[in-house]
Amino acid sequence: MQFAFVTYGGDDKQSASDRSHVRSHCMKGRNKRDGSRRSNREARKAAKQVRTNIDTGAVPIIKCRSSPGIAQGENASILRHVKQRSELKDESPWSLPLQAPRGFVFGSVVDEFANAVGQMPESLMRQFMAFNRITKASYPLVEIAVEFNDDVGLGSIWPSFDKSFLHTILFINSAVNDWVQNQSLAKSSQFHLGRTLTLLNKKLTTGASHLDDMTIYTVMLLAIFSSISGDYDAGNAHMAGLQRLIEMRGSHGYLWVNPITQFKIECLDLMWCLTAGGAPRFLKGPVSWDPAFTRPSPSADTELSLALPRAFTDLRLIIAFQDLQRLTELINVHADSNMRLNTSEFQPVLSSIQTRLLHLKDLLVDMPGEWLCLGMLAFLATMFRVPGRQVAYEHLADRLRRACRALVPSESSSISQSMSAPMSKNSGLQSVLRWLAIVCGMTVFGTSERWLRELWAGIAEPNLLWAGTRTELKRVMWIGCIHDERGRRIFAALKLR
Repeated sequence: MQFAFVTYGGDDKQSASDRSHVRSHCMKGRNKRDGSRRSNREARKAAKQVRTNIDTGAVPIIKCRSSPGIAQGENASILRHVKQRSELKDESPWSLPLQAPRGFVFGSVVDEFANAVGQMPESLMRQFMAFNRITKASYPLVEIAVEFNDDVGLGSIWPSFDKSFLHTILFINSAVNDWVQNQSLAKSSQFHLGRTLTLLNKKLTTGASHLDDMTIYTVMLLAIFSSISGDYDAGNAHMAGLQRLIEMRGSHGYLWVNPITQFKIECLDLMWCLTAGGAPRFLKGPVSWDPAFTRPSPSADTELSLALPRAFTDLRLIIAFQDLQRLTELINVHADSNMRLNTSEFQPVLSSIQTRLLHLKDLLVDMPGEWLCLGMLAFLATMFRVPGRQVAYEHLADRLRRACRALVPSESSSISQSMSAPMSKNSGLQSVLRWLAIVCGMTVFGTSERWLRELWAGIAEPNLLWAGTRTELKRVMWIGCIHDERGRRIFAALKLR
């Protein structure tokens, strides 16, 4: 019975490392679990037994670079804070000790594969642990705020992996390492990609490959890689193949009983639509336009609630906005309380919102609500990340440039004069425009786009501070546990420019 102390940094909640410290203190002596000191100690002991000359699974730390020339004021404080947090071990997924997957055991498939690729089984275990870490970093919401009750982890079925999926693991590890170092695909990456495709095609000819979840995981990872790399022909082929595999397993019936697989596939579907501009293969009708939440939010921003109907006549867009707003509120409430939102409250609502927005984006072309719809899609895209690489959402970027052109003031007009008449008289939308600028900066553009800088210059108050901006962002829609650090950096960069 001892106290544990955390520092108060002036924010309205503790940092991720402080919350982790509190949880660790509460669980002392209760049980053994992943992330505990005992588990980390055993993982470090296992890592020392691996020969360094064959260990290719480690991923280097990604360090943030602070912008030069900031010497005073809040911008300096913000970037100093970001730099300090990026150097903390607990803040980087790559600096944490590699942990053995739950239920890991060696099997004949692993031993045989290790011999085939000239590695020790222990080295392959580290490769899998690195891959597991990449997966967790790619879906931060799953690890922080949503409880998927995924009792059957990949670690427990490691011995059943076939060679195509094992080569996929080695390929993804190697490709991410290439991305982090800003290099083209190394020969080792190309080798494992070639072996993956050869073995996968051979497996698909058996006729029963759709019954193996590893086949679905393999094709899904290949589709993600192709979409990120801009190889849309290969991406389209993989998406079509994945759609066929899911259909053979029962379509939505299969996904409904596998919510974490559904979440990841729908993240891929959204990314495919926003990069290549393709039609959704999983996020499609029937579309219901009824609100997902029957009761209004008790913390709804009254000014914003009145502003939306005045600016946008499409009730479907307003309902989708309010549903996404409510969903982010639920996530924040649970995350702030160190709890997780149940998947039954999360996944059906998220699927409905994504489906409606993808349907609306092609109906609102050249309409006042187009930029808001695209902004919400950009917001949803932040739920998936690629370690070491910024996803180029080319289709979304092109649409945003055109849709937001009317929002940017010309040299002879103010922001209100450049907007449509209903918006120009609507002060409640200024917070939404600031939200749009920061979300676009996080997801699509960074701060290099001229129109984005000009938009920010026209709507940002002279003495705008991050603390007040963050409060405003949460009133629109914001998930603090995955957006705060990136949003803070974009805010500082926009204010500096």
